[in-house]
Amino acid sequence: GQPLREAQALCPDLRTTPQEPAAEAAFLRALARWADRFSPLVACDGAAGPMLNIT
Repeated sequence: GQPLREAQALCPDLRTTPQEPAAEAAFLRALARWADRFSPLVACDGAAGPMLNIT
């Protein structure tokens, strides 16, 4: 991703929050459960997020 300093240079009013790995992982699992209705195969790949079979 883009370095924070670079993003702040482009958008001085940018608001950031500390990273929360446990909360992010829980959200990605919930997103994968939701995506299950659109794909026959959904897998959670850690920080990469849900992966869906769209064939």
